[in-house]
Amino acid sequence: MSESDEGISVAMFWGIEKERALDREKPQTHAQPVAVKVDLNMPNSPWGAEGLGTGIRALYSKRDRCDLELEVGDEAFPVHQIMLASVSKAFRTFLQHLRMNGNSIEIADDAMAGFLSIEQENPVAQPAAPSEPSAEQPAATAPPAAAPPAAAPPAAGSEPHADIPAKGSNTAGSAPPQARLKLRLNGISRPEAVQILLTYVYQVGTGIPWEFKPSCVEVDKDVLHLARHFELTHLHEYAARWLIDGLSTVNVVERLVVCEEFKLGNLREKMMEQLAAFPDALGIVSSNPDIMKHPKIMQDLLKSVAFSTKRAPEQKAEDIATDKAEKVEKAEPAEKGKAEKLERTEKVGKVEKVEKTEKVEKTEKAEKPEKVEKVPEKQERPSAEKPPPAKKARKAGGA
Repeated sequence: MSESDEGISVAMFWGIEKERALDREKPQTHAQPVAVKVDLNMPNSPWGAEGLGTGIRALYSKRDRCDLELEVGDEAFPVHQIMLASVSKAFRTFLQHLRMNGNSIEIADDAMAGFLSIEQENPVAQPAAPSEPSAEQPAATAPPAAAPPAAAPPAAGSEPHADIPAKGSNTAGSAPPQARLKLRLNGISRPEAVQILLTYVYQVGTGIPWEFKPSCVEVDKDVLHLARHFELTHLHEYAARWLIDGLSTVNVVERLVVCEEFKLGNLREKMMEQLAAFPDALGIVSSNPDIMKHPKIMQDLLKSVAFSTKRAPEQKAEDIATDKAEKVEKAEPAEKGKAEKLERTEKVGKVEKVEKTEKVEKTEKAEKPEKVEKVPEKQERPSAEKPPPAKKARKAGGA
């Protein structure tokens, strides 16, 4: 707009200056709002649990944003604290009881009974260790700049602080790498078991199919340990049921020992019953040298065999009684069916007889009026042909 156009309301519309007529009018003070609907004619992009699960699994596969490491032997498994805490109440409680003590992290109240221990590169000696007072004092009096940074303290139900630099990241202006809490799994010797645990968490936890296929019994035992300490009952059920998968006389003793170790009483009794039912299999198992190392299992096997032999006659009598009862029960419906058929046939016969009698009565009633109507016709015919006797008498008198 130029300076000469002052006082005139002018608007730009598609690059052309046009005078706005509304600018010359007074604005409406009591105007009612008008709803304007716009149809975009575009489908909504799907998003939900599938998208969330896919994103979490993608982060795990790339080891991106992992703030926790589970260590077994020389191997470390990055994982997200929030994912593991969401499926395990025991681990969530464990994180809530972690406390900072200077540059180290301590467990205030161990909710997992020593199953997890914190791994630190330069841990500060705890006050409970009286044998190392000299190591405790320098650590407590050392200036913060000289002390190497440790792992970040995890907050209750939240991720650890990402602004705490890791070792070797003291360069000014550079973004510090993400700190990870390192926990060692005590009592676990097979890294495959930890991999099974994490696969279970990220697949079953996000609703996709999962298969449990450990390579050996030792891996299955470690999975049982992990499932019990993390309180994952569904995973524990998978590991327990695997013990009867592919069961034979070669591995039955080993798996009975696992049942006894983890107190799987029902599963152990089922295995004993199957062995007692097959004398050949029982003979092979009793000759196995491994069973001599476990006299309790041998004793229970002998008890189950003795109990099965005593119970055999009683079981036969029970089977005979049940067979008779089943035969009687099957015969009763057959007899009832025959009686019902007889009743139905009798009812059908009665109905047919009634219908036949009704038909006969109807036909008889229909024939009787026709006979009655025919009789007067025969009586009228002779009266029409012969003259009445009175007329004959008159003719005779006249004669």
